[in-house]
Amino acid sequence: MKSRFIVPLIILLFFSLNIQAQKFESKKYINKIHKKYETELKLDKKQSIAFKKVLKTYNPQIKKLISNKVSSRDFNKKIKLHDLEIYKILTANQFTIYKKIKIELEEYKKYIR
Repeated sequence: MKSRFIVPLIILLFFSLNIQAQKFESKKYINKIHKKYETELKLDKKQSIAFKKVLKTYNPQIKKLISNKVSSRDFNKKIKLHDLEIYKILTANQFTIYKKIKIELEEYKKYIR
């Protein structure tokens, strides 16, 4: 009788820990990418905060689109919105550098044809 309750409890615990680990990994990934962009683009404090906010907003959405295998049109639309938000934050020179290093740092954010 006790095993009836223990097995589902263990399964539930496993899934809750797995979800927490994914959230942590996502934050860790965003912090890592943000640090690289911050040094490469030489962001000031205001730019850095805004840049990280955009990463936190769009990265989960883009990864969700990838996992759901949406159409290239929808995916590219989200990438363009992301890039537009970044464009508003950076100077023209910084944005040129950003476009070059984005492909190296975040390969999954390439436009799909």
